[in-house]
Amino acid sequence: MEDNNTIPPWQEDPVVVRYKSLAQSKRTGFFDVEEFQVILDHFLFHMDLEKASEALDKALAQHPGADGLLLRKADLKLLNGEPKETLRILSQLQMIYPTDTDVLSLKAEALNAIGQNDRAIHILEALSRDMEGFEKSNVEMRLAQLRYTHTGALSAIPHWHEVITIDPEMEMAYTELEECYVEADLLEESARYFRSLVDANPYNSQAWSSLGSCLRLDEQYESAVAAFEYALAIDEMDDTSKALMAYSLYQLDRYQESLDCYAQLHESFPDEATHLCCMAECLEQLGRLDAADKRYREVLTQNAEYADARLGLAILRDLEGETHQALKHIETAVGLEPENPELWLVYAKLLSKSGDDKRSRLSFARALQLNPDDLETTLHFIDHLCDQDEEDMVLEKVQVALNELGDHPELYLRALRILHSVNKTEEYSTILELMLDKHPKALELLKDYYPLLLEDEHVLSLLKNY
Repeated sequence: MEDNNTIPPWQEDPVVVRYKSLAQSKRTGFFDVEEFQVILDHFLFHMDLEKASEALDKALAQHPGADGLLLRKADLKLLNGEPKETLRILSQLQMIYPTDTDVLSLKAEALNAIGQNDRAIHILEALSRDMEGFEKSNVEMRLAQLRYTHTGALSAIPHWHEVITIDPEMEMAYTELEECYVEADLLEESARYFRSLVDANPYNSQAWSSLGSCLRLDEQYESAVAAFEYALAIDEMDDTSKALMAYSLYQLDRYQESLDCYAQLHESFPDEATHLCCMAECLEQLGRLDAADKRYREVLTQNAEYADARLGLAILRDLEGETHQALKHIETAVGLEPENPELWLVYAKLLSKSGDDKRSRLSFARALQLNPDDLETTLHFIDHLCDQDEEDMVLEKVQVALNELGDHPELYLRALRILHSVNKTEEYSTILELMLDKHPKALELLKDYYPLLLEDEHVLSLLKNY
């Protein structure tokens, strides 16, 4: 069943214009089968199912039983949520056209709709083996999507590879493939794959961008920046690479360069509050607090409910010693995004600084409820308990965290701090020796976190062995 339509369905073929004109004046005109196929494809592409149904009725009235029209009817039934009726129509067509790609592709979609995913995938895999070029790319793309949904990200990866091999410029394929690699926890493998693409074609800007994205997620920020620079050298209009490079520069403490990137993005997208907010964060890190304050307020002028801008203002006020004002801003932010654990953590720290122990503990608890595996939040909560001399609670939290979050030296430091503060020499000596046996480099952390311990002669005598 080959169609003769040379104009894509998203454009209005003259036959579509004539059909609409007749329909508007409530007149009936004759169209041959191929013309009706063009008309139906147009309405189906735009998901105008009502007009597609009207056109189909007229088409079948003029050409009852035409195979091309039956295929469109099957497609329309599927779009209307009637996959079993689609399969019934296709079974008739398949008797005449057992290997027709359009019939088999639609059959796969109908089988998928009724939950027979394995059969759908089997049909598409068989189709792909006999195809090449654009058609093969479309089938492989659909296979990737079905595999991702029904058998997981890992099984979708080879299909996206095939799509990129056929069409190296398909941006969506790179984005979807990145997501699959991330979900399958294969960041190193993803970097190797995208690096192989740029080795084969150094002018593949999308591959450079994807390589940078994967390196960024693996916290290899220096290498990520280099990859984004190549991507932008090839395609200076690649705003996604520019934004990700700005983020990576920020992580490297290269705040001025990050600020410059975000400023360029802001010029291109003046109504995008995210870039303004990121500029404010860079200015804050550069110590230009007044300029940062101005940018945060510009964000709120654009979007009064932008929680990150409220967070930024809270941090600025805290840096300036205005805890009361900082609390006002963070309370607003928490109200805007009550499921954001980062906001609850900052709220808890500010409440602790203001001396509101009860609300601070509740806020720490909420932050951990939303993000129970976050070591930073756990450490801040334990520090708060240390400040309150809550020995038993500190030791309990440390033990639970060691069991649930892993053997981190920062947890031992909290136990050392509380035990030293209550003069339990034997206990903190044991903890110190245990920590240094497991984490020899933890002594540097101790110097930064709790230098008071290193003024203890007993501790100094113990450290002679390390």
